[in-house]
Amino acid sequence: MNLAVVCYNWISNPPRWCGRTGTRPSGSRRSYFRADVPLSYELQDVLQTECERYGIEYALALGLIETESSFNPEAVSKSGCIGLMQLNPDYAWWFEEQTGSDYKTPCGNVKCGIWYLNYLTKKYDGSVEKALVAYNQGSYQGVMTNYAENVLSAAKKWGESLCP
Repeated sequence: MNLAVVCYNWISNPPRWCGRTGTRPSGSRRSYFRADVPLSYELQDVLQTECERYGIEYALALGLIETESSFNPEAVSKSGCIGLMQLNPDYAWWFEEQTGSDYKTPCGNVKCGIWYLNYLTKKYDGSVEKALVAYNQGSYQGVMTNYAENVLSAAKKWGESLCP
């Protein structure tokens, strides 16, 4: 375990995120916080909780956020997508309806984005690659893109960092 890890509450129980989901004991609200993840502790907690809720790998979520917004909660794309997860305002009502969260806030943006990634993964029969292409383009058209490769590469980097 990397000693640079900053743990909160469970110092004796290091995080085990990579390649697995739902590793915190059932019902536990304790989270692990890392100084090398460029998100506030509050956002790390929300991201961990949402990843566990929807079965999304934490490293994949970090890779997606890094690729979409470079961890900038105030990012706005040329097409008007906003926040850490770069959500399209045209679909915001649907994300908010499904999650009960305001996609314009950093925490709500993470909740909506992870819900949407889970939705797409299920829609494409568990194919993370197809879900990522659809996340980026609005739908999967049968062609893999550099975008999916970039997210997966970033996720791999985060996975190696989180679980050396």
